[in-house]
Amino acid sequence: MRKSPLIGSLVPYRTIMFLWLALMTAAASAQTVYYRNNFEDGNTNAEIG
Repeated sequence: MRKSPLIGSLVPYRTIMFLWLALMTAAASAQTVYYRNNFEDGNTNAEIG
């Protein structure tokens, strides 16, 4: 009886935090790739790999 409220409260919290961290990571990497494509045309492919 005690596990149901804990699961109901912890799982969405972890899911939201995971999605938020993934979103921020994707945004940071997208900005990095964007700047590298604009300012470092020669080294972009080597650094992303």
